[in-house]
Amino acid sequence: ASGRLDIEARAAIARAWAAFHLGGYPPEHVRTVVKLVTRSHRLMRGTAEEEREGVCHDCARVIKVGLSPALSQHLGADRIEAAVRRLADTEDPDEARVDAAAALLGWTGAARAWAAEAIAIAMNEVDD
Repeated sequence: ASGRLDIEARAAIARAWAAFHLGGYPPEHVRTVVKLVTRSHRLMRGTAEEEREGVCHDCARVIKVGLSPALSQHLGADRIEAAVRRLADTEDPDEARVDAAAALLGWTGAARAWAAEAIAIAMNEVDD
């Protein structure tokens, strides 16, 4: 029985770690965002500059429709289009994928919040 508890405890820890590091998004939502921005990156990089604005709008619409309802309702078209537009200027697919996914998932804000919490803890400014 103790072996089972260990497995359950490990699974709970893994879920908590993932939730913290993924900004509270389930892994499947993150995977969806990454797939959508990866496809958009390929399209934007493969499109002539004079045609990119139309492709950008199309990619942004596809991303908006492909997102989970919870994420989609918090993202305006302008924010999505800005992330897609930056994809055209990013040659490296991995860098493009990370930057666009982070922008859409709001991870830059989450990282700042985590940093602020870590600093507060380090400076003993946390109420017990």
